[in-house]
Amino acid sequence: MAAKIKRFVLNLKGRNIGCRLLALGGMWFIPSGIILICLSWHPTSSPYIIGERYPFGTLSEAWQISLDFSWIAFGLLFVGIALSGGRDKSRWVWFSLLISIMLVLFPHIWIGVNLVLDDPTLRNFGLWLIALPFSFLWLLELATGFVLSYQSR
Repeated sequence: MAAKIKRFVLNLKGRNIGCRLLALGGMWFIPSGIILICLSWHPTSSPYIIGERYPFGTLSEAWQISLDFSWIAFGLLFVGIALSGGRDKSRWVWFSLLISIMLVLFPHIWIGVNLVLDDPTLRNFGLWLIALPFSFLWLLELATGFVLSYQSR
């Protein structure tokens, strides 16, 4: 395991800073998905009924958990493609990463903007207010990674 981590770190050193920032930004999808799974998983006992009761909880909890697992998968793919794109210096890879991140984050940004417009005091964020500064830093990291990786092409 240690050899794999060392090889991964050495692989990062050969990439430009933009691709490394993109890979790091992609890595944040993985713990985010895991945290969301832990927060959303409310096990229920059987009998399970399609559309009503699932092992994960209610219908909305089951959808949330399946999307959270997708969040983890997206992070893994994003990291791999960002690292390979840094080696290939392909504009197609860069453009694919940009479109994919925009599609994944669009609903979250849209909801957040509308919540702020609805209540500028940010009371409607509740406990999620803690995540807001980290979210801004994450978006800044991704934006910087995209700008720097585009300039290196």
